[in-house]
Amino acid sequence: MQFGCTLSLEDISKKGLVGGLLRLGYDYAELPARAVAGLDAAAFSALRAEVAALGVSVPAMNVLLPNEVKVTGKSADLRALGDYAGAVFERCQALGCRLMVFGSGGARALEAGFPAESAKAQMTEALALLSELAGPYDVRIALEPLNSKECNFINSLAEAMELVNAVRRANVGVTADFYHMSMDAEPVGESLRACGKAVFHTHFADPDGRFYPVATKPGFRPFFDGLRAIGYDGRLSIEAGTKDILADAAKSLEVLKSL
Repeated sequence: MQFGCTLSLEDISKKGLVGGLLRLGYDYAELPARAVAGLDAAAFSALRAEVAALGVSVPAMNVLLPNEVKVTGKSADLRALGDYAGAVFERCQALGCRLMVFGSGGARALEAGFPAESAKAQMTEALALLSELAGPYDVRIALEPLNSKECNFINSLAEAMELVNAVRRANVGVTADFYHMSMDAEPVGESLRACGKAVFHTHFADPDGRFYPVATKPGFRPFFDGLRAIGYDGRLSIEAGTKDILADAAKSLEVLKSL
């Protein structure tokens, strides 16, 4: 497995941060696609140069869509999604990214009174379009369930898999996020086993406060047992808060590797 950290664009520019993470043994950074998409051409060129100079890999990105690019409800617009996503995937390829986490709760949240079944049909269309657009750039789409306090649609791996199975595209799978699963008391091991090879990516945080996992806790074990059961050997990104990222990142990497 490879271990990385989700970072903001501002984090990339913090003196010594990325280099410190690489020296600790982290393999990559995961950046927010929405922020990358919002850069003008000059700023994106500068980001690309900075990433190259730091020697950090960016194989995965998250936060695919801004809230205004709606994929469910009366405001859903496949044309707007296509225009936006095509540009994002081009920038993905330029940064070396090959996996896009599709969380984006604001873009997919259900409007009051809008039927869930209609939203599922819209999401299936959106995923099919994203799959088609991502294909030429060799980017995979990993739909991420979000806990029910953060989003009212697609809250479990089972619900995400319903859409993945409806789309039936080789480059569409799921992100298993331990924090979100824990918040809704989802049966972690059972859910992972049901997904199997459709688990394309993983996120991790200590559910107690959503912080870096600086100490091993019994509740962590089922997640890693589940990953082992399905033969997962991909990436795990820490997506969490911290007051001292390098100190906490050092402890967390030891915890994750031990598990």
